[in-house]
Amino acid sequence: FSNIDFTYADISHSVLQECGIDNCLFLRSRAREIAIYNCDFNMCHFESVEFSYSFMNSNVGKRAGSYLSCKFIKSKLNECVFTFPIIDNCLFEDCNLHATNFDGARIRNTKFVGKVNSCWFRGYSKGATTSILWLFNRVNPHKFQNLMDNVDFIDADLYGVSFMNGINLDKCKFPKDDNLLLIKNIK
Repeated sequence: FSNIDFTYADISHSVLQECGIDNCLFLRSRAREIAIYNCDFNMCHFESVEFSYSFMNSNVGKRAGSYLSCKFIKSKLNECVFTFPIIDNCLFEDCNLHATNFDGARIRNTKFVGKVNSCWFRGYSKGATTSILWLFNRVNPHKFQNLMDNVDFIDADLYGVSFMNGINLDKCKFPKDDNLLLIKNIK
């Protein structure tokens, strides 16, 4: 899909698998409970899109798709799940990020603005499909590390956000807020 305007389109409950979506506009689109598998989104603009309860790029074997130079503005991403897609040079601004599971999404050069509430970020995926019938498409999620390189939370309000599974936050930018509590060893 290239240069398509999906404004007001209702693609809820759809399945997208192994697609390329380039320079598309999704304005006030409904994509509730959509299932995306190994799709590459490049320079797409998602504004006021309802993605609630969606699977935002689940893996097919070793590929989990990507979001490159995409903007998510005022979109509902509550209770969505990412496995380990590449998220590079993206913006999440004033989205409903409540209980969003970024799992092992490989995030870099990305900015979060607004409320980030009860979200998960992991050093590697815990939700990836590791094999089919224990034989085919074997995947080791530990080989797809989320390096969190140049991820900017300075303008984000973080509430109950969990960073786990060996994630390295050294290259992240956090707000200077005395109310933030970072527990490095929960035990």
